[in-house]
Amino acid sequence: MRSRTLIALRIGKHLVKTGDLWALDIPAADTKTRRPLDYPISKELCARIDLYLERFRRRIPAGIGLAIVIAVIEFLWDGWRPYSAVLGRADGVEGYHDVTRYPSAHQIPGLVLFRWDAPLFFANAELFKERVLDAVVEAPSPVRWLVVTAEPVTSVDVTAADALAELDGTLHDAGIELCFAELKDPVKDKLRRFGLFAQIGDSSFFPTIGAAVGGYLKAHAVDWVDWKDRSLATKED
Repeated sequence: MRSRTLIALRIGKHLVKTGDLWALDIPAADTKTRRPLDYPISKELCARIDLYLERFRRRIPAGIGLAIVIAVIEFLWDGWRPYSAVLGRADGVEGYHDVTRYPSAHQIPGLVLFRWDAPLFFANAELFKERVLDAVVEAPSPVRWLVVTAEPVTSVDVTAADALAELDGTLHDAGIELCFAELKDPVKDKLRRFGLFAQIGDSSFFPTIGAAVGGYLKAHAVDWVDWKDRSLATKED
């Protein structure tokens, strides 16, 4: 987004409310990529905007007001460089967890579970690609599948969709399949509109991380025994 656009944001024109929620609506002419920006604002920030307008509406001039501009900047910055993690399976712990926080966690050979803790949009799309490719390079074994565990991804804009398409092509050329787990249905709808479902394939979207892991293990014979299976075998013995 152009800095002069951020300064010139206006309620009702660029910051639009539908129902109880606000969204940024920036025309293509005001963005560096020449693509329109339609980005939902989190409920927490919507509540702050409503509270500000309720208390200070009479004092606000025609412009959006400095406090709201700062709030929008803060919102965008939080999404600019979000937290991401590679997930592994820690013995005795349910689910899949950040390997930096669970150093004893095991990664399934050939499978990278990559979690991205933010929406995907113009400000972080390139960083997302970089971190995914870094995770592939740093994997302990040659990668066959990369699964984005996408529950925190609440939205995808057109710039991020282009980045995903490029990433899918790069991974495909390296013999790696790009998959998604736990992606919300409204986000899937956006990917369909952007044509990514046709490119990536419906079979590459899984309802849960466990389903994605099961799909990978079914497709590839790897040396892997889950800790639950080991515990069950020990009890039976």
